[in-house]
Amino acid sequence: MKKLIVAILISTFAMASLPDGEFQGLNAQYKSPVGTASADYLNIDGFGNYRNPTLSVENKDGLLSFGFDGKEFQIDLTLFAVRDADYINVDDMNFVNNKRKIELDFYGLNASSIGYSTDIRRGSANCKRTKTYTDATQDLVLNCLSNSELSVYSFSFLSETNSFKSLVEDGVETSEIILNNIQLDISKGYVEGSFSSNLSFGFDVSFNGKIDYDVASELVVVRVDDVRAGFFSVRSKLFTELAANAPDNMLVDEPYIYIELK
Repeated sequence: MKKLIVAILISTFAMASLPDGEFQGLNAQYKSPVGTASADYLNIDGFGNYRNPTLSVENKDGLLSFGFDGKEFQIDLTLFAVRDADYINVDDMNFVNNKRKIELDFYGLNASSIGYSTDIRRGSANCKRTKTYTDATQDLVLNCLSNSELSVYSFSFLSETNSFKSLVEDGVETSEIILNNIQLDISKGYVEGSFSSNLSFGFDVSFNGKIDYDVASELVVVRVDDVRAGFFSVRSKLFTELAANAPDNMLVDEPYIYIELK
């Protein structure tokens, strides 16, 4: 797994697709190769309407696939660093995708595999739907790039093999990233956000820029205009870390980040 979790702040809505419908109170325990899940209520298009179902769950490269009675649906959680996880626990996840909005929230999500572990608390992603597109990827991405919000109370990532450099002080490295009070807002292609981190020595980090989606090439293009830790500009340091740890579908060329969705 490529390991710069700060990248989630920039590639927030680079998820492939989400099903139509909703579920409430979903809890899942996955241990490779298969796990179990339950939900208080589930109504997914093409899957059915159920109360208190017991489901199977598999991790298909970050797509959590839930099965019941010969049918399945998938939730894309690649955003939350579970792509190659052998263990995943989901606590109280709720989801809605209808004509008005796309919402995903959960109380807790943690995952681990050989060499790393991650823990996320009180996460939510909300998009207001302005238009319905026939293509599932376009429908998700274009709506979320028009009007959306991301909030995460805490995000920690511990690596046994990689170290991460401070955004503020040269020569300081750590094996654990801690992000708190993550906030990100996207409105009509403009993005701004903030978080606090152990990589910023107590300074709040703020950033802004522009984000767009090239439909023909299925490419999310992010232009990062400014990244600051307190009064310090840390954009170049952030891009150095991104370039060194970018996943295979991401190209980093300051001030641009290109994310391929194919």
